[in-house]
Amino acid sequence: MPKCRTILYINRDDPRVFVYKHQEWKWMGVTLNFAHFSSFPILLVTLGSVVVPLLPLWIWNAFAWSSVLFALWLAALVVYYFRQAARDLERYPGNLSSRK
Repeated sequence: MPKCRTILYINRDDPRVFVYKHQEWKWMGVTLNFAHFSSFPILLVTLGSVVVPLLPLWIWNAFAWSSVLFALWLAALVVYYFRQAARDLERYPGNLSSRK
């Protein structure tokens, strides 16, 4: 089974936006298919939503709360990515990453 071995996954033949990094071991992670335009706004929202909420907390020296909120937000993002990858896999079953 092919694996996503590169940093950026780009496959125009694969209709999924969220792709598991490994077909058998789904817990290894999820990546975005950058062949689709919708992956770029998702990446920007993900990066912005991690950095922007922490700035006011960091300025007010609330490090204890900021670390808890950061951990909760990061966990929510991970759950979102894995759920979207599972939905995309249900919508487009099979090993689409091996298409050429």
